[in-house]
Amino acid sequence: MIITIALNPGIEKRITVDQLVVGEEHNVLDYQLMIGRSSVYSAYIMRLLQGDPYVMGFAGGIGGRYIKNFLDKNRIKSNFVLKDKEMESIFLLRMEGQPDTRFIDHSHQLTQNDAKNFKHKLIGQLKDTDILLLNGDTLDAMAMSIMIDTMDLVKKEGKRVVLSVEGNDVENFVAKKPYAWVVDDGQMEALGIYGDEEHRIKQLHLFLITQKIHYAFYPTDEGVVGVSRNKICKGKLEGMATKDTDWVKEAIAGGVVMGIKRKYEFERMVKLASGIACAINDKTYPNICTRKEIDTNMNQCKIIEYYSKGKYHFEDL
Repeated sequence: MIITIALNPGIEKRITVDQLVVGEEHNVLDYQLMIGRSSVYSAYIMRLLQGDPYVMGFAGGIGGRYIKNFLDKNRIKSNFVLKDKEMESIFLLRMEGQPDTRFIDHSHQLTQNDAKNFKHKLIGQLKDTDILLLNGDTLDAMAMSIMIDTMDLVKKEGKRVVLSVEGNDVENFVAKKPYAWVVDDGQMEALGIYGDEEHRIKQLHLFLITQKIHYAFYPTDEGVVGVSRNKICKGKLEGMATKDTDWVKEAIAGGVVMGIKRKYEFERMVKLASGIACAINDKTYPNICTRKEIDTNMNQCKIIEYYSKGKYHFEDL
């Protein structure tokens, strides 16, 4: 069993209109309800790869029932602390030729009693796992406190933690030395890592060594860069790009957890992460990708080495 923390998952409502004039009535051309960014997608990928995810967190309202139904349909076990209201709602307004307009509702805050209930549920499951994926949004101070307490508890029990949190307030998490970390540009910038891709990768490598983190995985436009103490490489698929979705990081995290669980070699984990990143597609939701697509991408993935034997070489960047 792989405990997968989707601490505060929400739903996303995508609405397409032909125009928008304030104060007037408009017809909706297309409407789609889907799960927002969360490790629910990590669990989906794990299940696709024949893993055994066990999703824990908070859920409530119509969105909570929708998320629970999604997990049940995909035969993914879950154990949520149930709330009366939605944890998070995102309204995405789309018009052709215009950038998306996003409305985010973070109005429902977690409480100290919620934290107590969640910890009780988690302690009851820890004995059955050796690895945990931690995901949640750091916008809520209480949610952040719960995640940090969870990380402390899990590491105290000698379990490995894969970190894939949302938001830029990540310093407190990486200081806890997770086993692996799926990171994005915004989080690196929050840690003072800027510049072009080569500079970012080098700085991430140094940061990884300093913090004693085993692996980091960094999605780019052309695949996923894997960083370890002794090696850096990118998995690249000719003619394919990493999908531009809000939850590509969560999907990658699901693959990373499975790679660690099955003791894959580092290069194979990078291939798996890149294969997932290029396979997922929100246009086919709720079936965001297939096992066959991931396997095909892995077989076609080329590994480009950026660091080995103590030397950097970015000629192919």
